[in-house]
Amino acid sequence: MKLNHIVCIAAALLIASCKKDTTVNNADRSVERLEIPADTVAAATAQSDAKPDLQQLVTLYTDRKEHIKILLTQSTSEEANEIYDAYYEENMLLLSSMYRAENNMLEHFYDYFYDEEKRITPPDSIQRKVILLKKAGLDLCEQGEGYVDICAGSDYYYNIFKLYVTPDYKEFIRINADEDKEVYAFDAGLHVTFEQVSERVLHWETFLQKFPKTKLREKAIDNYKSYQMDYLLGMDNTRSMNTETGQLEDENIAEYRRFIAKNPNSFTSKLAKITLENTGNLEQLQARIEQEQAKYFK
Repeated sequence: MKLNHIVCIAAALLIASCKKDTTVNNADRSVERLEIPADTVAAATAQSDAKPDLQQLVTLYTDRKEHIKILLTQSTSEEANEIYDAYYEENMLLLSSMYRAENNMLEHFYDYFYDEEKRITPPDSIQRKVILLKKAGLDLCEQGEGYVDICAGSDYYYNIFKLYVTPDYKEFIRINADEDKEVYAFDAGLHVTFEQVSERVLHWETFLQKFPKTKLREKAIDNYKSYQMDYLLGMDNTRSMNTETGQLEDENIAEYRRFIAKNPNSFTSKLAKITLENTGNLEQLQARIEQEQAKYFK
């Protein structure tokens, strides 16, 4: 599954992230005493035939959070940015390992928690795990298509880092937090309206205009371009055009005209105009949009 892939790519980042903490020291700091050794995290999250231990992972997760909060009080804004980057990658690994530890519970979530009348009916062994996760501030969040994952709350990183990072990082984390408050898509289709997708497009467009030199530029561009594609083309099960006729749906025509009128100077308005002129070939339209995006961000 994709989570195993995340574990593999995050392993190297994890080791580096833990080492970074010890570099955020001046002569008068004693940050090392707060450090949780990298091999502790690595051992807890290493892939093996044996399942990871959920209790150990949750304890490590909460301990790391407290360590990071203290470390931030002793860091400059630029150092706080680096701590965020490293900590985010580390948590990807920890949460992925929690998934491996409890993949059976997560894959059978609805069998455990709901009967035909939608009453909550978890066995005691499962309920104890849910309580353990909730005490650590972790949620069982629905990802769509019957998929449930273990995740931090939407405001988790913002609440920890908002007072310490530079303005561009603060805005980046805030936008992501706001977007994580609702399910965006599932079952290969949008779970929000096309107008709501356009709002996400504008959030990242504004961010890039406000912080053109940010270290987060590439990540912001990726988000921006991805939302543009969803806005103009839709997804497999919520296309912006009729799959039989190849013509734009009436609601999308109205939406793109609304956006253009309200945001005449937006780059996305240029793409919306191209979409309105589409001749009915989805692949050609996608290629044209990608070409325009490449030119714009050259």
